[in-house]
Amino acid sequence: MMAPDRAVDLVLGVMVAELLILGWRAPGRRGELLLALAPGFCLALALRAAVGDDPGGHPQTVGWVGLCLLAALPFHLADLSRRGLLTLRLKSPHAA
Repeated sequence: MMAPDRAVDLVLGVMVAELLILGWRAPGRRGELLLALAPGFCLALALRAAVGDDPGGHPQTVGWVGLCLLAALPFHLADLSRRGLLTLRLKSPHAA
């Protein structure tokens, strides 16, 4: 049976390969591809930090998990905005 941290490493490797192959095949869409894959990559990095070699929940490990999760947020928002699924209200709904 594969160790959880090695399984996450495998997933991260497949994601990098996917980025390289698809980026090579569609060079004009690399930005879109990066925005689509980056949030999942950040979440997988958070999972890797969580299931890593430190089973005791060392504060540094918790910090890395939080940092990876936080890094995923702007990528998610940028991807949603690019797809037209995120609209930001600049005016108050109560304004005349």
